[in-house]
Amino acid sequence: MWTGKARSLLRHPSWRWLYPGMRVKRYALLAALGALLLGLGLKGLLPSLSLGGAWPWALLLGGGLLVGGVWAMNRSMLSAFTDPHEVPVRVYVRRRLEAGPRVVAFGGGTGLSRVLRGLRERTANVTAIVAVTDDGGSTGRLRLAFGLPAVGDLVDCLSALSDHPALPRLLAYRFDRGELQGHTFGNLFLVTLNQVSGDFAEAIREANAILNLRGQVLPATPEAVRLKARFLDGEEVEGEVALRKRRGRVREV
Repeated sequence: MWTGKARSLLRHPSWRWLYPGMRVKRYALLAALGALLLGLGLKGLLPSLSLGGAWPWALLLGGGLLVGGVWAMNRSMLSAFTDPHEVPVRVYVRRRLEAGPRVVAFGGGTGLSRVLRGLRERTANVTAIVAVTDDGGSTGRLRLAFGLPAVGDLVDCLSALSDHPALPRLLAYRFDRGELQGHTFGNLFLVTLNQVSGDFAEAIREANAILNLRGQVLPATPEAVRLKARFLDGEEVEGEVALRKRRGRVREV
């Protein structure tokens, strides 16, 4: 029993910090040495444990090594993910935005994404409920091919709330040749997530996590719904593109 527990303990991911090349052990040892010297210096303050005149230097050197070791260790770990110089600004912005108002926005098209770009500078507590009835362009072709809800407006809203400055341009990139001509990278990205996860709602949740949004984007429905309207003359028209082309007054949708 104890052998099994020992093996399980040795396989714990925390031991990976001791792997060669992690650039963490040296700073951890430096911080430990600083803590030891700091402790000796503090003991020198007690009447019963005197270090003579050396305890002030032990305090100074130990404190410096402890602070320097912890600081260097944090920088080393953060550098694996981002520029350490940007961390204070990002943390401040994130904390300030997390304290912002809670906002729920409904809509679709370019209007909602523009509103979200303004809201993201004020709060990170934004939930966008996006219409998924568009059936034109790249979105329409992907709907026919995969039987999905419209992804174009979802991509625009994901791009608007993204915390990375390069992502909007990447998601909006439109291929201009070959079989992918007319499709945007963002549309294909969501379709790929759907194919991998097998569930459209789950694919959108994964996209929210991957893109590190200031808020969240949700589809109005995970079903491949389409708009259908009846005009005053009794004719019924289905699909957003067809409705845009049809003239006349709508009786009901």
